[in-house]
Amino acid sequence: MAGPLGLYFLHFCDVDPHIKTLFTQLINCLERLQAKEHTTESLDKLEADIISVLSSLEIALPLNWNSCVRHHLLHLVDFIRRCGPFKTHSMAAFERAHVVFKKLVRQQTHVMKSIAGNYAKLIIGDTWAVKLQQDGV
Repeated sequence: MAGPLGLYFLHFCDVDPHIKTLFTQLINCLERLQAKEHTTESLDKLEADIISVLSSLEIALPLNWNSCVRHHLLHLVDFIRRCGPFKTHSMAAFERAHVVFKKLVRQQTHVMKSIAGNYAKLIIGDTWAVKLQQDGV
């Protein structure tokens, strides 16, 4: 949701215009965090922008909004400086795979059997979906 899709959904939210502006700035910062390439100047600007928007949101929103997850956003730019672009050290791909894996486990007694059977169903369903798209249905 960090990017145009997030901004699109934000457009339909019924919130104070000032808060909507701050969230727009935050979504734009999150999109820039995920860029494949950064320069020293772009990271410095991004860091300043994140600090500015998060402090403004901390002032405008209730205290419980500022969780430790949001606080970690302040450190992501430094992490990118040390470890490279977000995509190279992000766990997002593994977290998405974990969600699929959890859906495959439906039995508590025979976990591996459940994974094998449900994985076969997942592959068949995906194959049918691709075939339908190729056929234009």
